[in-house]
Amino acid sequence: MINWLLTATSDGATRLQALILIMGAIGALMMILQTASEVSDIIKAHGGNRELSAKAE
Repeated sequence: MINWLLTATSDGATRLQALILIMGAIGALMMILQTASEVSDIIKAHGGNRELSAKAE
């Protein structure tokens, strides 16, 4: 298992580095989705989109 993770791929990076990169990308995506969810909750708490767009005008 360890040898497989440390085996270099064709571009020279190890599989372990690729795995860490993928996990980081998934983590970043989850943070973006969490932020979007919180923003959505804030908009709902303020009465939805119609009220906010009426205030902007």
